[in-house]
Amino acid sequence: MFDEREPDVTTIDGLVLELEAQAQLLISVATGGPRIDEVQRDYQLRRQRLVPALQRRGQEYPFPWPDLWQWYGHWSANLPKYEVI
Repeated sequence: MFDEREPDVTTIDGLVLELEAQAQLLISVATGGPRIDEVQRDYQLRRQRLVPALQRRGQEYPFPWPDLWQWYGHWSANLPKYEVI
């Protein structure tokens, strides 16, 4: 699912694009988008690029879930249920 031309996370613009893409992936999985098994690898690969890029800038990775199944556990226990109307 990743684009072959990944943003350059050594630049601010690239870092922001990747963080936004990661946030969108979390939202889409939690709101009836792709199945976790279909995008788990994308999430983890992006995370592996983002964590060190953020650390080099003295920042922390904002999403504490190492994988989407842990994200699922968090949102299913703590967030309001999503309903399709």
